[in-house]
Amino acid sequence: MKVVTIAISAYNKQDYLNRCVQSLICPSVNKLEVIIVNDGR
Repeated sequence: MKVVTIAISAYNKQDYLNRCVQSLICPSVNKLEVIIVNDGR
């Protein structure tokens, strides 16, 4: 089974992360890997 991997760069934008991740949910994708990188310090 194939895995869909999505990387999100979220430089201190936690206010938008929930909506962003929710928009990735797709019934036709069984395996989804989401990598969120916060490059803030």
